[in-house]
Amino acid sequence: MDSHRERRKRRLTVLRKPFDRGAVFPFVFVHRDTKQPHQELPDHVHDWEEIVYVHRGRGTFLIDHRLYPMREGDLFVIPGNTVHRANPDPDDPVTSSVVFFDRSLIGDRSLGESFSLFAAFDRAKSERNHRISLRPETRRTVERWLDAVHDEISLLRPGYRHAVAIALARLLLELGRETAARVPEDGRASEPPAAPPWIRDALDLLERRPGAAVTLASLARNANVTPAHFSRVFRKATGMTVTSYRIMKQIVLAKEALMNTDDKIAAVAERCGFESLPHFYRMFKRHVGVSPAAFRKRHRPRRP
Repeated sequence: MDSHRERRKRRLTVLRKPFDRGAVFPFVFVHRDTKQPHQELPDHVHDWEEIVYVHRGRGTFLIDHRLYPMREGDLFVIPGNTVHRANPDPDDPVTSSVVFFDRSLIGDRSLGESFSLFAAFDRAKSERNHRISLRPETRRTVERWLDAVHDEISLLRPGYRHAVAIALARLLLELGRETAARVPEDGRASEPPAAPPWIRDALDLLERRPGAAVTLASLARNANVTPAHFSRVFRKATGMTVTSYRIMKQIVLAKEALMNTDDKIAAVAERCGFESLPHFYRMFKRHVGVSPAAFRKRHRPRRP
């Protein structure tokens, strides 16, 4: 029989997709896949960009600290290092196509324009709104390019990798143009009705204070419900426990600090709310797969 510690470890473990930033062809594609809730991936985070297009079905999607309904024709852009988890409706499961890629596959040359092929991702990150409700004509274009990628990967003709990169660039171009013409949406309006307002408030609080000592008891007290009820509703809405979600947000914050600052690892651990340096090392390696020092060495740009 599994020990309590082993069960708890599984609950806290995030899926680490085996994406190699140094891969020659940093691209993975899943075409028109249908998953039941029990088949859905656990909460996960990775360094590659991700595009999810919903062909049909319904569900909810936790991305960062927002809950979005998933509906036919919706497209989600998920920047690297973002916690996310899909929850398909058991009666009408989502069929979706998913694109994973590293930006190095496309590059980001300006060509004298202010436009970027990664505009949809950059806007999603800055506005904290990851869903794009596509117009019918854009949906047809997106589906055409997704089908083109599927054909190239299936047939494996000479030059298929170049063809995939070109198709991905055209898809990113369409998404960039679509988001440029889009009026900014209120992220709160994206909440599915099934999620009570106090769940949204809790997610907002955990987003604002990922390193603070926020407990299940304090969240339940703020919501004026019992801890057991809060835990049950939170997990139903997000697919995650409060503890798992909080640790994921701390890990994401730590990864950003390790990549973008020269702070000592002990200072990063303290600022991100880990109870001790050994605890930080243990949690970071469990969820990221390498130590904080190895992660920083691998992801920091080389200096002249």
